[in-house]
Amino acid sequence: MRPVFGLGDRQAEIKAHDGFDDYSEEGFLGLQESLLEVVHSDWLVVEQHGTRHQEIAAALEKAIKKGKMPNPVFEIECFLGSRGYQGCPWECQGLYQPADNILFIFHQDCLREDLFALVDLFCPRLTRSDERRRAYEKRRELSERFAVVTPIHPHLIGDHHFFEGPESPYRAEPRVLIEALGLARRGRQS
Repeated sequence: MRPVFGLGDRQAEIKAHDGFDDYSEEGFLGLQESLLEVVHSDWLVVEQHGTRHQEIAAALEKAIKKGKMPNPVFEIECFLGSRGYQGCPWECQGLYQPADNILFIFHQDCLREDLFALVDLFCPRLTRSDERRRAYEKRRELSERFAVVTPIHPHLIGDHHFFEGPESPYRAEPRVLIEALGLARRGRQS
């Protein structure tokens, strides 16, 4: 679940990741994040908006396939192709589409140059630390209008109630998804 520890040896990394050999280099959670706290916090957001995880997952899967968001003030666009596939950290097999593309869901008032700056989050080996730091700052600025999704997110959300941790570059921000998918029955809406 956590990012690579930088041990320099693949076998050592696998051991440090509890034997999971399909670990995410960037992690599903930040180094200091608690899985239970992240799931609980996001559960409260879902509940606050009057929807359910399975409903979000089904609507997200449909939006990814169509390449269009139900709420017209939001757009979905593929910003990066991946160098590989990411499996489910719970090691589910065949229940989901593996993560192979990075899609941005964003409010139409987001500036393109801001979105392109976020690409630095996903290329750590090609990005200087100051560029990466600026990308994280930009992501915090856009947190109410932007979410990252990959094809595995419908599975993670629907089956594991997991949007990924706030420190993960792959965080599918639940407030944004609920609004973009037109599922907010209570709480904030555009």
